[in-house]
Amino acid sequence: MPQLSYFGISASLEGGMYTEMQGQYLDEAYVQKCRLMWWTLYVLERHMSTLLGVPMFINDENICTPFPARPDQGQRTSVMHIQVKLAQILGQIHRSVYGIDGQLDSRYLSATKSLLQSIANVAGQLNELFDIDSSENTSGVSRVSAHLHLQYHQCIVLTTRPLLFIFLQSRLGQSHTTPLRWAQSESVKGLLQVCMESCCQSIKILSRLLNQGLLESFLTFDLDATFTAAIAISMGAAIDPSLVPDHAQLTQRAHALFDEMSSHGSKIATMIASELKQLDGYLSHLQVDGAEILPVQDFRSDVMAQMTPGGTLTGAPELGMGFTDDIDFGLHFELSTEQLMQLANSLDVDSLSRPLSADHHGT
Repeated sequence: MPQLSYFGISASLEGGMYTEMQGQYLDEAYVQKCRLMWWTLYVLERHMSTLLGVPMFINDENICTPFPARPDQGQRTSVMHIQVKLAQILGQIHRSVYGIDGQLDSRYLSATKSLLQSIANVAGQLNELFDIDSSENTSGVSRVSAHLHLQYHQCIVLTTRPLLFIFLQSRLGQSHTTPLRWAQSESVKGLLQVCMESCCQSIKILSRLLNQGLLESFLTFDLDATFTAAIAISMGAAIDPSLVPDHAQLTQRAHALFDEMSSHGSKIATMIASELKQLDGYLSHLQVDGAEILPVQDFRSDVMAQMTPGGTLTGAPELGMGFTDDIDFGLHFELSTEQLMQLANSLDVDSLSRPLSADHHGT
C-alpha cells in the first residue's frame, strides 16, 4: 500500500489536483472527482509518511483545493473532514515532534501544547458525530466510528510517545542524565498518563471490532493501531508497572488481535507479534525489581485537579485503567474536549527549559 499511495500522490501532484482547478474547460463533475481523489490520497500519504518516518510530499501551505461538494452525502463529507483534520495533525506531529527540529526540551512541550489543542478541537466534532462512548456502546461499534477514534488516539500516542523513550532509556541505564527533574513535572506526568489511556482505549476499540467480526486484516490501519498501542503499553510497564496495572491482560488482548490478523493471511502481523513477545521478554527483567520512576498513584489526583475545576470528573472514572481480572472492554472512558484542552493549557513549557540530553532528538 505505501508504494501505491506514493504513486497516487505523485500522479495527483503532476495533475495539479492540489490546486483549485478552475477553468472554463474543466468539467465540474471532473473537478469534484479530482478533489475527492486528492483528499483521499492526502490522508493515505500523511498516514504512510508518519508511519515510515519519511518526508512528506507537500506542505499544507501549498494546498489550496477545497473539499468536494457532496450535499447529498452529509455523513461521508463529515467523515472526510475529520479524516483530513486528523491527517493534518499527523503532519504537524511529523514535523514538530519527529522532524529535524524535534528536541525533548521546552520546544517539545510547546509543540505538544499546540498539538493537543488541535486534537481537542477535532475531538469535539468526532464525539458529537461519531460517538462510540454512549450511543453505540450497547449496539456495537461501527467500522467508520472505530476507524476515526483509532486515528484520534494514535495522534495522542504519537505526540506523547517520545517521553516513553526517554524514560525507558533511563530505566535501561543508557541515559547520560537521569530524568529526575522531568519525573517531578506535572506536565510530563499528565502526558504519560494520557498516552497510556489512549493506548488502553485503542485496544478496547480493536477488541470490540474483533468480537463483531469487523477487524481489518488486509489494510494496515488496524495493524498499525494495535502495534502502536501495544509497544507503548510495553514501554510504559517497563518504565513503571503502576503506569499500566493491567499490562498482562492488555498484552494478551493485543496478541489475540495479531493472531486474528495472522489467521487471515497477514504475515506482517505474525512477525510483529513475534517481535513484541521478544521485546516483552527483554523488558520483563526491568519489571522484576518493581522499582518506580514515577509516583503514578500520587500524581493522578493532582493531574486531574489541573484538568477539571474542583479536581473531579463528571460521569467518568478516575484517570486510570480500572480493569478487573476479566477486562471490561466497554468504552466508558474518553477524555472530553474540555479535559484535553485543560491538559494542554496546563502544560508548563518552562518546566523543561533544558534538554534532557544535548544530542537527543524526538524519537
